[in-house]
Amino acid sequence: MHRELNRIPGIRAAKPAGAFYVFPNITAILRQAEMSTAEFTITLMKETGVVVLPGSAFPNTAGEGYLRMSYALPRGAMKKGLEKLKEGIHA
Repeated sequence: MHRELNRIPGIRAAKPAGAFYVFPNITAILRQAEMSTAEFTITLMKETGVVVLPGSAFPNTAGEGYLRMSYALPRGAMKKGLEKLKEGIHA
């Protein structure tokens, strides 16, 4: 998942170290869209049906500008979600 995320302009994702989620940085996208991470996740859900969590929802992290995305799902569902994410970003 992190490799595919890194192919999307404006997203940078480090390889997870044993977790079932990835925490990609989307600050470039947020600057361009002029919105917060929370606003972005709500818009993404409404426009594409893709549900991700804003990193800012996790108080032990400096999560503004990041998403929390689980990859504990079938590969086909993950691929479909990433395609919808791309569409939502570049709409």
